[in-house]
Amino acid sequence: LAAARTGLYRSADAGTHFAKVLAGRVTDLVQDPKNPSRFLAVLESATLADTNTGLFESLDDGLTWHRLGNLGTGGLPTPIQWGRAAVAFAPAPSRTVYIAIAAYIPEGPTLFRSLDDGATWAVHQNNSRRGYTGVGFYGAHLDVPSDFALYQANGNSILISRDGGTAWQPAGGNWHLDTHGIATHPLNSNRMVLATDGGVAVSTDGGASFQRVDRGFPTVQLYTCAIGLRASSSLFGGTQDNAMTIYRGAAGDAWEFSHPPRRGDITGISVHPNRPEEIVALTSEALGLGISVDEGQTWQSTRNSIPTGTAFPWIARLARSPLHPQQLYLGQGTFLNISTNGGRDWEATLRIRQSDDPTLSIVEVAVSPSPAVDGELWTIWTDGKVLVSFDGGLSWQDRSPPGGARAGMRISAGPTPGTAYAALSGTTGARLFRTRDHGATWQDISRDLPELPLNAVLADPRAAGRLFVATDAGVAFSQDDGATWQDASGALPNAVVLDFCLDPVSGRLAAATYGRGLWELKSPPPCQPDATTLCLNNNRFEVKATWATTTSSGVGQARPLTADTGYFWFFDPANVEAVVKVIDGCGVNQSFWTFAGGLTNVQAVLTVRDTLTGGVKTYTNPQGRAFQPIQDVDAFPSCNVPSNATAADNAPIPSSRAVSGSSLLLNEDRFKVDVTWEIPDGTKGTGVPVALTSDTGYFWFFAPGNVEMVIKVLRGCGVNGSYWVFAGGLTNVKTVLKVTDTVTGKVRTYVNPQSTSFQPIQDVDAFAVCH
Repeated sequence: LAAARTGLYRSADAGTHFAKVLAGRVTDLVQDPKNPSRFLAVLESATLADTNTGLFESLDDGLTWHRLGNLGTGGLPTPIQWGRAAVAFAPAPSRTVYIAIAAYIPEGPTLFRSLDDGATWAVHQNNSRRGYTGVGFYGAHLDVPSDFALYQANGNSILISRDGGTAWQPAGGNWHLDTHGIATHPLNSNRMVLATDGGVAVSTDGGASFQRVDRGFPTVQLYTCAIGLRASSSLFGGTQDNAMTIYRGAAGDAWEFSHPPRRGDITGISVHPNRPEEIVALTSEALGLGISVDEGQTWQSTRNSIPTGTAFPWIARLARSPLHPQQLYLGQGTFLNISTNGGRDWEATLRIRQSDDPTLSIVEVAVSPSPAVDGELWTIWTDGKVLVSFDGGLSWQDRSPPGGARAGMRISAGPTPGTAYAALSGTTGARLFRTRDHGATWQDISRDLPELPLNAVLADPRAAGRLFVATDAGVAFSQDDGATWQDASGALPNAVVLDFCLDPVSGRLAAATYGRGLWELKSPPPCQPDATTLCLNNNRFEVKATWATTTSSGVGQARPLTADTGYFWFFDPANVEAVVKVIDGCGVNQSFWTFAGGLTNVQAVLTVRDTLTGGVKTYTNPQGRAFQPIQDVDAFPSCNVPSNATAADNAPIPSSRAVSGSSLLLNEDRFKVDVTWEIPDGTKGTGVPVALTSDTGYFWFFAPGNVEMVIKVLRGCGVNGSYWVFAGGLTNVKTVLKVTDTVTGKVRTYVNPQSTSFQPIQDVDAFAVCH
């Protein structure tokens, strides 16, 4: 038997199938210790006019139910007067039953007692008499370990009676507020355990005092989270009853508390990506809304700019535009509040949808601005509707997925235009949907997901088709746009996950759990480098190479050089065959550029994939032709994600090979290589050498992260009695390459003209002296 807000459900096959056997809001369910087939269930009023409430009894293992008690005639209250309630049997063989009701009656919350197994009832104690303060509307639990001992966890306190419920006193000790469960050890009545919103507390003196025993064990309940950007380890958690918790990398993993304006549960946190000390936070029902410019040390309220009298759901959500970080959104019933100055002021609300349904006035609205298209906003509602705007919220269109009226959980816009992912309520079947055409059609991608509730979906803005889904038992991950799923929970406990937070620059990903704290996940990068794969420019671009001769073919073996450059070898690790660079040219023409040069004349195919958009560019050099330079400055016109490359990232990979001043020494230091460069305005300079292998190295001109020219001096004496010079360039400035044979003094000079793509050099007669 499973009690829920929507009714009581029964399974006769160990939980494989369930059927609703009692409709209504069930707040408690107990089994008669004298008769295992007998159950009592309590239903509370959904509204003051709700008559489907009261105490119900089943005598056939929960199959059928009937109302119990002499209602309105000196016994239990009439149905419309019921609030939350808790019921408990005294131990067998006693026929005493207690029920505590937060009843809507003049006497207030009342404890009723039956001495005849629930046939008749009488008021036993009520509000404020002899220490009895009743039950809370959001939490109540009775434990009756003996005929005289009664313990009540009533939401915000603990009450204890040792005279059968006549006189009461509060429990002492250290325990967290919001008490929801209490139990006594069956063999030792002095030992009790208490379940609260902050974890577990234990009493060894019959409830006279409690001590928390959850220290060192994560029990925090989180609604939301955010990645701190000021330090590489900082995290922010929006909690229930624990305000905002902040981890800044302190010794002992210590967390600190931060209290945005008007204390309460924190349901929304947003960190400004360009000003990491600036944070906006939101409390439950949006009663508190504020901004901090010192990373949570102090706060300024910005709630006053929202119209007074505005009703918000308990979990109100914030969203920040990834394209315009100063723009934030706050869902509110049928409206959307927008701030264009980082959350300091909020504009007049924009009506998203017209509705006469009063329940939509305070529904939860999840908002997801597109990271790919300016002005594209996605919203999902608690009635399952999906509405999208293409003009920044001025107008809206209903683009709901199929499935009928089910609660909408979360929505996430993908990194390519028109893509979004919507999670609906339910435990089986179609409940996660994908659209690639702005919501015109939706595809069910729920297959392979566990048969559990889905609480949130996150489309990785760094890579098209990479999805994370929060479930009631961890995290599911897909890297093929939902075609297949795998468990990505790792060390994460088997816990309810309610939210994700991701920093697209660093790739840090965290999961907010309900009751097991905040966990940082090891998120794989969009591109994962391996023996045949280069990952360039903040892991955004995946580069592979294949080769073919007239008799064989193979896959290029990858070697990274800098953050945006790498090379491939085909036949021998000492050979550098092709060098590839992906440059961020967004400041010039809003595109990423592909430059490549080769030191080979076999067929070579380079494939560059933008993991963010899924775009692919392929470059082929034909068999028997010197590798032609690639300078594609329109390769990937998509500049949505900032690069996080640092000076350290761009530093050349250290080498033990020899360099001498501005010269590169190759082939057992016999050949000295020098390069000079000149740009159109007459500025000149000398290339800086970096050795790679015994016969290969490269030069950079303008910055250590730039690979401008790659050169190889090969011993071809067994073929034609000569040393060969191969060179390829990733530049179009004027270059002069000078190779000196230090044994004979012979010099070879190669000039590439100004504003001309570097022409490959394959000089197999360079030095015809092999001694």
